Amino acid sequence: MRFELSVKPLVKGGTVRITDTQIAISNATEVVLLLSATTSFNGFDRCPYSQGRTSTRPTSNTWPKLRGRPTRNCSRRTLADFHRYFDRVSLSLNPAEQDKSRLATDERLDAYGHGAADSSLEALYFQYGRYLLISSSRTPGAHPQSAGHLEQGLRAPWSSNYTNQHQTWK
Repeated sequence: MRFELSVKPLVKGGTVRITDTQIAISNATEVVLLLSATTSFNGFDRCPYSQGRTSTRPTSNTWPKLRGRPTRNCSRRTLADFHRYFDRVSLSLNPAEQDKSRLATDERLDAYGHGAADSSLEALYFQYGRYLLISSSRTPGAHPQSAGHLEQGLRAPWSSNYTNQHQTWK
């Protein structure tokens, strides 16, 4: 799969120096990094390399569309879109149990690994899974998967392809 990621810094005050290998920002009072990413994914039934979309043009076309848009409005729209799905579900397990949410997560995980009860940590993991699924499934026709994240190299032996078939029942 071909891919491209572009970063555009929006800086208040200070200076920006961009080279081929880094973005150096000095003495800024505010920095917002806009990210735009594209891949050559062109459907589950097409090879992303030989039948894929051009992965560079959509990214380079993003910046003119964002020119003049306040970043606060982008954040608000993104959060509203996300919460439209996320706020549909809440989960409370064993509400009589002492709430440990004020403890640091690493401490909670350590205690849980040693047998301590922490139902709110289990609920947190449930919500984290929902967060990942919602965030990774916003592109129509592109299904989320994690298999490629487990691969050590850039290309998995199975190309991180989808290997299941879906059936539409009538």
